[in-house]
Amino acid sequence: MNGRSLVRLAGVFIVLRASVAGAQHAHGGAVMYHGPRWSPDGQWILSSANLDGDPEIYLIRADGRELKQLTRNNTADDMAWWSEDGRRIVFISRRADTTAQFSMALDGSDIRPQPRDSVIARSPDGRTLLFETIRDGRAQLFAMTADRTSARLVSRHRYAEQGSISPDGKLLVYEERDSAHEIERSQIIVATADGATPRAVADGTDPSWSPDGQSILFKLFDERMQLWIATVSPAGEPPRKLAPGVHPHWSPDGRRIASMRERPDGGADIWVMNRDGSEARCLTCEKPFR
Repeated sequence: MNGRSLVRLAGVFIVLRASVAGAQHAHGGAVMYHGPRWSPDGQWILSSANLDGDPEIYLIRADGRELKQLTRNNTADDMAWWSEDGRRIVFISRRADTTAQFSMALDGSDIRPQPRDSVIARSPDGRTLLFETIRDGRAQLFAMTADRTSARLVSRHRYAEQGSISPDGKLLVYEERDSAHEIERSQIIVATADGATPRAVADGTDPSWSPDGQSILFKLFDERMQLWIATVSPAGEPPRKLAPGVHPHWSPDGRRIASMRERPDGGADIWVMNRDGSEARCLTCEKPFR
């Protein structure tokens, strides 16, 4: 299941996103930074990196002037993100020979098991929860009330994932394709919050709303199958290619984008650019990041 697991909730199977930690081992020893995530205050970027031989969790100051290592062990710690209140960091770790979810304080202390939650998005008022499900081998998106009842399908009958709710709560965005393995054929779909009037606004994957709701960040394949960071308006105006890369993430104020960009040696770095693609700079290309 590609590192995912399932639980049954309100009559549907819910996907628990738990990418397999340790993917960075497959890059011939090159330093690889992975999965950048801005801090709620915009001062730091959370990432994993294999600087000591296996993936650990790090904080990178957004101006590139400081690196803080948060985890130190001989197992893979990867796929980190901020808790909803911003007070803890959640991550996936392969400890005790099993992949599980943990959380820790912002300084790396107080590591504890973290129950997995199948919610992938919440409406701004907290009244609607969005879940990704697996039925008959096909991913679908369901919305539920805050008490996790009254599940209703909000995607169509193709393979749908990576859903999120617009900042004003009126629209959904998700990616859709015919099967799980045809990622390069994915489309970015925008629909109303109840799933009605879905329409494709671009070809691509991994969509996310800008904080102001005026733009959708995603990645697309060019004619040579290279991945690019791009944006598109919810209205479906022509997409704008910004830079090569993957794992794009909006800064809290929506003015900048962090992403991961591969290098010829098989490693990868964290880059930051303005939302229009200008003033791109590498945060991790020099010491002490290598």
